[in-house]
Amino acid sequence: MTGYQVHKEYIWHFTCASCTGYWSIATMDEWTPKKLFCPHCGKEQMNDSKTIAVSYTHLTLPTIYSV
Repeated sequence: MTGYQVHKEYIWHFTCASCTGYWSIATMDEWTPKKLFCPHCGKEQMNDSKTIAVSYTHLTLPTIYSV
């Protein structure tokens, strides 16, 4: 094998303000949630990028080896 491709993925975790249901969305770069619908109760969820709380409590980075 002469090479490989690398892709970065972000996983957003949401909690519904109405029913407290929890869900996740995996995305690529530069996506910011704005208008979503809860998959549990169907209520519209509006987000402002200034009010999104970001948590890095479970962030682990892989070790990349090079030959």
